[in-house]
Amino acid sequence: MILLKSFTMKVMILKLAIIAIALVGQPGWTGTAFANSGANDPWLAEVQQQGISLEDAVAMVQAQTGGRILSAEAVNNDGRVVYRIKVLSPSGRVSVYHVDAATGQIL
Repeated sequence: MILLKSFTMKVMILKLAIIAIALVGQPGWTGTAFANSGANDPWLAEVQQQGISLEDAVAMVQAQTGGRILSAEAVNNDGRVVYRIKVLSPSGRVSVYHVDAATGQIL
């Protein structure tokens, strides 16, 4: 009886471990979220040709902060494209950075 309970418990722990490994391996748990806000918008395409891309802005902010990028999106701020980038700092603090897409300057 005790041997059966021990075996059943080990099987249950093994099943839970397999489920946990499968969940942790899912994309999005550690990846960077890039919003597809306006991939077909003419204003965004024009600015990206003349200024910096969202990916370049993300790389710049990450290099400056040393943090993990949580999300990034392009937003229209009174006719000008601004990249909004959310960062988790190494100390655990969440900050939001705004980068002018035309100049690459952090606002």
